[in-house]
Amino acid sequence: MVLIILKIILVFLTTSSFADVILKEAPANGENHVGFSAPDSIGTDVIWTLPTGDGTSSQVLTTDGAGNLSWTTVSGGSSPWTDSGGNIYFNTGNIGIGTATPTTKLDVSGAIRTPVDSNGATRTIDFSTSNIQASTSNCDGTAWTLNNLYDGGTYTLAVENTTHSGSCIFSGSGVTNWYFRPANTTPVVGNVLYTLQRIGNNVYVTWVEGFN
Repeated sequence: MVLIILKIILVFLTTSSFADVILKEAPANGENHVGFSAPDSIGTDVIWTLPTGDGTSSQVLTTDGAGNLSWTTVSGGSSPWTDSGGNIYFNTGNIGIGTATPTTKLDVSGAIRTPVDSNGATRTIDFSTSNIQASTSNCDGTAWTLNNLYDGGTYTLAVENTTHSGSCIFSGSGVTNWYFRPANTTPVVGNVLYTLQRIGNNVYVTWVEGFN
């Protein structure tokens, strides 16, 4: 059995008529304390009756509104979101950001920003990190690998190199056809901007060349 002795001291302040209830630490550990203080003004007397025993782990002390305190297990509450591993999802209704009356599955009132992922000189691009990617490699007929192009997604690839000796050829998992407009050829001198739209197993690519 562990016996805990609490020293309770009523400290009356000279500038006020109220008192603090102070619980001091063991003298061997110092002179610090914790305590309770009544409000400056109380409308009526209140006495709280403590529970007869300790609660269980994570329970909190609650009142019935009549001065009787008891240990209560707090529930997590309700949420329209469902947690599934590292993902959450919402199957019914619409979601509004900046609007209280969303009219589509996702309704955003305001600007949406997607940071650019700059990859350096590489032809392997991972669109899971951002829908906007940049690389300092050039177009020379060597195949580029574009990973994580999802059905229905729109993506942007900036080729930030001004010297090209062949076309930029793309490949990606699950993609059968790549359709270019204009036709895929060697870009002129300057940076190149590619916009990619995946629909099913096809990717439609539009591109603009000659940025200097």
